[in-house]
Amino acid sequence: MRYNDRVEIITKQPEVYDPEIGEYTSSEGEGLIVPVHVMDLGIDKQVAVFGEYKRGSKVVYFQNAPKIAFTYLNYRKERYKCRADKQSGRVFYLEKDNTIG
Repeated sequence: MRYNDRVEIITKQPEVYDPEIGEYTSSEGEGLIVPVHVMDLGIDKQVAVFGEYKRGSKVVYFQNAPKIAFTYLNYRKERYKCRADKQSGRVFYLEKDNTIG
């Protein structure tokens, strides 16, 4: 398998109260770029994993299991959130995140 694609792993820091603005805020941690193999999910597999068809779903194969826990992945300037994993944390099913502009 070729690991010729790159994704940026993004960790989300815990929310902290900021007394200056009076709100809880969270910031994104450092991004780590790693080699992966990315494929689109078939319709049958999407229904099995998500329970319905989700446009923009992907499966990502890591060469090595990531050493850090992550919240999001950036792939080709689009953000994806992890929905399921298998094979000891080396394969992840991703769903396109449309919550951010």
